[in-house]
Amino acid sequence: EISAASTFLSTHLSASVPPDQRSAFQASLQRQMTLKFDAHWNPTLPLAGNAYRAINISGGKPDPVLMNAADECGLGIDVLMSSFPEEYVLWVDPFSVTYRVGDHGYPTVIWEDR
Repeated sequence: EISAASTFLSTHLSASVPPDQRSAFQASLQRQMTLKFDAHWNPTLPLAGNAYRAINISGGKPDPVLMNAADECGLGIDVLMSSFPEEYVLWVDPFSVTYRVGDHGYPTVIWEDR
């Protein structure tokens, strides 16, 4: 799940981002999500902790996980924010990764293991 989520998020980066920086961003996202979600991961209750495991961009303000990953790999905030919509959420749950663009967008599953 976390690997699928970090890969998906890194594909949003502009084509001008060098491949090694894109890989570093993806690796940082994976580490940070693993640490953040560790105490909030229960495969027997996959929706428990769902909001905690959401990666959000709201009103153009990026989630700390995205900010930290960008900072760790030397990716500027301007490049990061130009790569994502102003309103965006990615849910990383046991067995499923889903995202939505906009407040009223339709959730789209990008990875599922059922």
